[in-house]
Amino acid sequence: MNCNKCGNLLDDEGQCGECLSSDNSSLDFQVGGTHYKSKKIQPIEYILANELKFSEGNIIKYISRHDEKNGAEDVLKSIQYHLFILKDTYGEEYEIIKKENP
Repeated sequence: MNCNKCGNLLDDEGQCGECLSSDNSSLDFQVGGTHYKSKKIQPIEYILANELKFSEGNIIKYISRHDEKNGAEDVLKSIQYHLFILKDTYGEEYEIIKKENP
């Protein structure tokens, strides 16, 4: 297993000798797939580092995984959180209308 911070191999106790990190465990596994773990920077790392709010974090989460998990549904979930922000922060309401294919 490799360190999430520097990429070096972890020792038998899961510690990195290069950056002396031992907090890799929460990012080393993922329940229900690999759609986050396969990223160079996992969405949760970005969300926490930038202190994003709930809706902003969900935008990052859904748009980061759409091509590996739920496709268009995840893109729509991301759009829904954009709409929440527009309404709650700016008082603007929008509606999404799906056009049928001819």
